[in-house]
Amino acid sequence: MQRCTNPRNPMYKNYGARGIFVCDEWRSFKNFERDMGAKPSSEHSIERINNDDGYYPGNCKWATTKEQAGNKRHALGESGVKGVVRNKNGWLARFYDGSITHNLGTWNTVEEAEKARLEFVSLFSLDRDAAIGSIRISRIRRDSKTGRTGVTFAGNKFAAYYTYEGRKYHVGHFDTIQEAVVEREKRLNERTGRT
Repeated sequence: MQRCTNPRNPMYKNYGARGIFVCDEWRSFKNFERDMGAKPSSEHSIERINNDDGYYPGNCKWATTKEQAGNKRHALGESGVKGVVRNKNGWLARFYDGSITHNLGTWNTVEEAEKARLEFVSLFSLDRDAAIGSIRISRIRRDSKTGRTGVTFAGNKFAAYYTYEGRKYHVGHFDTIQEAVVEREKRLNERTGRT
């Protein structure tokens, strides 16, 4: 609470000053305990799933120091963005979950990789299994010209495709981006059994 609310606290610059907050409900320990339950062991402390967001029920869990080490803000590398690094094909987005690193895919630009990572982190905070499942379903590069997953500009049409289990499937050519996006989602859902 102190490091999020008290500018005189030495850690405030890393918390409150960068927008990290404690939700109003958790200002009462009784409410916090109701939502989080008892501390599992002396090795555990509160961890924010999305390290760039506040303390509230959907963004916190109990974790050991070792598990939390992968979720710290580290010095930013060449990309200047947490969780985005250069690889031979472009910019790789990744997310650390305790001792596990999830590689989310490679994009043409830092901005696209950052957006994909933030989308993953948001889904992860709501439904961990769905987030991890989304990696296996489709690890598609996002095209910087259209800004849409699996849609590229080809001549005077928009080409749609998706990748499933390592194999690329062509969906077709469309007059508008929206048509390409809708048909791509429909085909991908049919392939994966999602509704």
